[in-house]
Amino acid sequence: YDEVTGDFFFTPSGVEAPAPSLSTSKSKDEILWAAIKDSDTISDFEFYLSRFPKGRYSAMAELKVEQLKEEKVAVGVFPDKPKGRAMTVNDEFKMIERIESWLQRFDPAARRRIVEFLNSLVKDERR
Repeated sequence: YDEVTGDFFFTPSGVEAPAPSLSTSKSKDEILWAAIKDSDTISDFEFYLSRFPKGRYSAMAELKVEQLKEEKVAVGVFPDKPKGRAMTVNDEFKMIERIESWLQRFDPAARRRIVEFLNSLVKDERR
């Protein structure tokens, strides 16, 4: 009986017990993180967080989820021109609606600065 750690073990007489091995292998937490760390899929990081909510990389996984969600919103708000054809008035109207909806998240002063910036882009493009 080892009083320090509380482990109980049998040792046959005349035979020494093997020394405990110090495992240097990676934990399940580290293995999963290594597999997903470069992913661009939100569900990969949400899966990691569901398995290891207090894991070694949970803060980084939460940050990555937020970053990917922001990128997804930006892509949805500012989509590329439809491939193979010019943008129609309807396409432009839909884009304006998305931008207006997206702008509602910001306070009025920030909205004004964003609109000014977007207007400057449009002016530069028309030159």
